[in-house]
Formats: sequence, C-alpha cells, structure tokens
Amino acid sequence: MSTDQPKKTRASSAVPARDKRAHATVRTERATWQLDPSFKSRLIKVLVLVALVFAMLYRPTRDFYIAWRTGYTLESRREALAEENEELSGELERLMTREGIEDAARGHGYVMPGETSVRVEGLEEEPAQEPSDEDEQGLPWYIHLGDVFFFYGEDA
Repeated sequence: MSTDQPKKTRASSAVPARDKRAHATVRTERATWQLDPSFKSRLIKVLVLVALVFAMLYRPTRDFYIAWRTGYTLESRREALAEENEELSGELERLMTREGIEDAARGHGYVMPGETSVRVEGLEEEPAQEPSDEDEQGLPWYIHLGDVFFFYGEDA
C-alpha cells in the first residue's frame, strides 16, 4: 500500500518553535496593550464622555417619560369615567320609565296603595372594590421599571 502522502509523526504535528514564539509575542503585546497608559487615558476619556452624555440626556428623557406616563394615566382615567358615564346614562334611562320610578321609590321605603312594606335586616352589602394603587391595575413590567428609573410619582 503505497501513498504519495507523507506520514504524520508526532514531531510534525507539534507547533514549530518559531510559531510558539510568535504566539508568546501576541500574548505579550495584548497584555501590554491592556496596561498601556494611553489606553487607560482613552478609556477614562470615553467613560467621562459617556457620563456627560447620560447627564445631559437624562433630564429631557425623564421629562418626556413623565409626560407620556401622565398621559397614559389620564387616558385610563378618562376611559373609566366614560364607562361610568355609560352606566349612569343607562340608569337615567331606566329611571325615566314608570317601572324605574316605582323601583327607586321602593328602594327608599315607599309602597303603592294596597302593598305591605317589609324590611329585611342582617344582610350587608359589600362595597365595590376599586384598585387603589396603580400596581393593582396590571401594568406591564417595563412601566414599573421606567417609574423607578425616572422617579415617576415622587415629588421632585
């Protein structure tokens, strides 16, 4: 079995000595590049620049977020008031009929001639529970994060 390809030996698979020196030089250059004073100087300048840009843009971005968040809150309040207005309009239309007037009068203790008034005691009506805090309204996580980051809802 004869092949034209040279046989691989252990010595031929090893990295030549000059390549090892080249790798060592690259590692040494990389290490010096990280410790280079001009690199540190550039890094400090970049960090200061990033901090200045953040400081300059934070306040306008915060104002924009607070305006957007206030609009979001007012819109949801407007929608809730519109729903309540619809309910009250339906109640008003019901009270404009004869049956509605009689039901409202019976609710206040009045009876029609020939009827007997009965009062039931011991039953308590449960008040409707409304969410008192915005956390209970099911807001997404990113709105909570924005509220914390931009101090929304805190007196500035």
